[in-house]
Amino acid sequence: MKHPNSVSTKPAAGQAERLFKAFGPKLTRNPEVFAMALEEAFGEKVFALRAYLPQREDEDEDEEEEDSDF
Repeated sequence: MKHPNSVSTKPAAGQAERLFKAFGPKLTRNPEVFAMALEEAFGEKVFALRAYLPQREDEDEDEEEEDSDF
């Protein structure tokens, strides 16, 4: 399913390919460092990026589990 805020996935796929060519699997092996690098590069705007990502199914389950504790 396409995210409602996205126009096309082609530009994202191209950027992803460039990132992988530049960094290889380092990004997936150390996501904490990658996240900190993004925050360093983009500042507070990095948190706004989440609005452009589709919500994952396991995030729905996590939210339901958090609500069930009350």
